[in-house]
Amino acid sequence: MQLSNQERYFIVVIIAAIVIGSGMGLVRSLKPIQVEKAGEGTPHKDMDTQHGPEHCPEKESVILVHVAGAVQEEGVYVLPEGSRVLDAVEAAGGFCADSDGHRINLASFLQDGQQVMIPFLPKDEEGIAVSVTENVIDGKVRLNTATKEELESLPGVGPVLAERIIKYRQTHGPFQAKSDLLEVVGIGEKKFADIEDLIVLH
Repeated sequence: MQLSNQERYFIVVIIAAIVIGSGMGLVRSLKPIQVEKAGEGTPHKDMDTQHGPEHCPEKESVILVHVAGAVQEEGVYVLPEGSRVLDAVEAAGGFCADSDGHRINLASFLQDGQQVMIPFLPKDEEGIAVSVTENVIDGKVRLNTATKEELESLPGVGPVLAERIIKYRQTHGPFQAKSDLLEVVGIGEKKFADIEDLIVLH
């Protein structure tokens, strides 16, 4: 059965209305896409962000050092890890007027719990500080001729240890090498390393 032109027209119009209606329903069901500006929203996992977990500031490591002797303010000081003896002296207010600071290695690294003892200049019978020169060469102590007081100017060497060094000289004769100090009771590898550059044999 053939349709007339008018009937065909009506059929086409009905089909077009159905297609257009279906399309409008589909458009209404779609949600709009959200677009964020660069820098807004959640940053990319590879983005370099100031407050990200990979950029949390690290806590600075510190050490405690006891500074004593010929300094302005003796005491225990908190210093950054990697500090040197000079930093400890500066923290304690610097040297006293009668200090003999040139006899210690100011460039030595500090360790947690270390004591830095700054020596005083030796004093004469009237209690006046005097410079030691006879047994000191360019700030280095003559190991085989130094007096008890001169030996005490070395870092970590107190009255007892100074007497042991002198007794060793009296018993065994002059030191033949700096390393012979390791035979003195009370001088270990660390203490020897602290004074090795501050002594000469003759």
